[in-house]
Amino acid sequence: MSARAGELGGVRRLLLALLVDLAKDKNYVNFTGAHRRLHEFFWQLKTTPKYAPFVEDFLFDTNGNYPHAEQLDELLQELQLSGVLSRRNPTYRYNDIGISTNPSADEFKAALSSEQLAAYNEILHQFKETLGVRAT
Repeated sequence: MSARAGELGGVRRLLLALLVDLAKDKNYVNFTGAHRRLHEFFWQLKTTPKYAPFVEDFLFDTNGNYPHAEQLDELLQELQLSGVLSRRNPTYRYNDIGISTNPSADEFKAALSSEQLAAYNEILHQFKETLGVRAT
């Protein structure tokens, strides 16, 4: 996979690309802040051979109530600290996305082969349907 193997950089770029593409879609306003659903979504990617290379750097602990990757929490916190994500809504149930373009996300997608890009687009569709919050 073109994302740098063995580093969280590839997963960070995947997550940024997903967020940028979700923010560009006017059918969605933000995405869920439900901790369990986020981790379960990325666990499903990790356990699906077609998508596993995108998240190969995530290490999941499966001994709890649901699969959990500390690296995912760290990335989300990093994105919140940098202003890419925020939880301004009073219930903290949703993550607001503060960007709609990002060079790193563009480079990530440009480096994908046509087969990988097709897999990414499937992941994006699942991300939107599973975690996206539709505009009303």
